[in-house]
Amino acid sequence: MSTTSTATGPSASRLGSASTPASIGPISLQRCRACRETEGRTSGPALHGPSWSRTRLRNLWPRRSSGGLVGLAGILEPSLWRCARIAGGSADWRIHREREQSLLTAEEIRSLLLPVAAATAPIKPDARVEHRELLDALPVEHTAVVQLFNGLTVSRGAYRLFGLRPEPYLDIVSWNESASWRFAWDDRLKPFLCFGETAWGDQYAYRRRPNGSFEPEIYLLEGTLLEAEILAPSFGRFLVDEFLRNARFPYDSITRAALARFGQVDPAHNWVFSPSLALGGEESVENVIELPAFTAMTFAGDIATSLLAAPPSSSSKSVETWTDDSGRARLRVRFV
Repeated sequence: MSTTSTATGPSASRLGSASTPASIGPISLQRCRACRETEGRTSGPALHGPSWSRTRLRNLWPRRSSGGLVGLAGILEPSLWRCARIAGGSADWRIHREREQSLLTAEEIRSLLLPVAAATAPIKPDARVEHRELLDALPVEHTAVVQLFNGLTVSRGAYRLFGLRPEPYLDIVSWNESASWRFAWDDRLKPFLCFGETAWGDQYAYRRRPNGSFEPEIYLLEGTLLEAEILAPSFGRFLVDEFLRNARFPYDSITRAALARFGQVDPAHNWVFSPSLALGGEESVENVIELPAFTAMTFAGDIATSLLAAPPSSSSKSVETWTDDSGRARLRVRFV
């Protein structure tokens, strides 16, 4: 039987109150639209992608259309470019990695990840057998990462890839089960298999085709609303351009600030802005708290679906905690 209470603790009530990066490979001098439009800016966010999304979210939400809410995927041009910021002189210089299909060998993957990987574990033979169908459906390079490391974290836990593990927070099967946290979300998650995440709840994912196979592109589902955008054309490019890039030097300034403030973040926990950015919270490290990862993703789903169902022109009044019939902590947003 569900119970309801008014949020009082920091993990609930506050949720509802309103160096030079390492060089990897060739570069291109082409610029994406976001960079061209901000040419010459000397302060403020220099990226589009996860940090750009979090910074702009409170100004963009909500945007409604006949098909529902239009998030960041409807505002940014689809792009296979990822911008990186290098501080130099009085202006920001931006470089772009070329997105080309590549095939890394198992030995190359081992040599790239071994110096930076943490929280790894050997894969058990019975897990290989039990989940053979899933392993066969993944790209060769992704299967190699699972076989070699069976889940890992980098940058002191801020970025994670799942394996086939007994720990549910690093297990790709448990993470994608409805009962873990996906139950709190709507159909926006349905086509995706999440295979990793950031400590902010940004999901790395494949999109399923109608026949059940996976498209080759890697998607980022931004952690606050799980809006989808293509992050890389293949797992290999994702591994080099995104995951290893962040392992060496996280390009998101708020991630660097959170690591400096809190240090190591356990993969069983996520960082959450409190108040939530979706409810008008400020993107500041002073507003960051840690929650169990499943709880953080459940709360985000409760807020996102509440906003979708809210009457037009309404605003959030309060957030209440309640416990569902399965004993899970939930949030309910009240509007006026």
